Amino acid sequence: MRSILILGLLLGMRHALEADHLAAVASMSTGGGARMSTIVRGAAWGAGHTLALVAVGALTFGLGIALPQGPWFERAVGLMLVVLGVNVLLRRRGTPAPDAHPHRHRLDTKAVCVGMMHGLAGSAALILVVASTLQSRWLGMAYIGVFGVGSIVGMAALSALMAVPLDLSLRRLARTNVALELLIAAGTVALGVTMMR
Repeated sequence: MRSILILGLLLGMRHALEADHLAAVASMSTGGGARMSTIVRGAAWGAGHTLALVAVGALTFGLGIALPQGPWFERAVGLMLVVLGVNVLLRRRGTPAPDAHPHRHRLDTKAVCVGMMHGLAGSAALILVVASTLQSRWLGMAYIGVFGVGSIVGMAALSALMAVPLDLSLRRLARTNVALELLIAAGTVALGVTMMR
């Protein structure tokens, strides 16, 4: 049992590396802000992702209710990525608002909601895999829980890595920061359009 839960934790951390997850958090991290805020935003995305997985797992294992299969959640994530990418472009046109409280790192509710949408899009496949391999529903819920913890840790760590070039380019290389943010916006929109097909 312990090895299954450790595997869930590691797979959750690896799950944070998926392109749509990175694009969402990277686009929300543009526009300045402290490095710690970027890390908190990544962890908030992971928390939202975990909330969705746990909710769907509870419905599936507890009540026997399964989410309908189909591409709708994936397409919704694609649309959300397009909106996030366009938002970066619109923010580039204006002047970013200075952070009034640079040392306060509040939970980013937008990141939580974006994470929840990603969790819903991937939850059906995860639940089916878990349900088909584990006999106990409690073990299934524990697996989903540690998978979620892994995604929180993984996304917070990746956000810490993303924060370094964004922060350095903002402080020292204004043109590089513009190019980096435009690249993030274009990549996020392109990935979103691909997911909507």
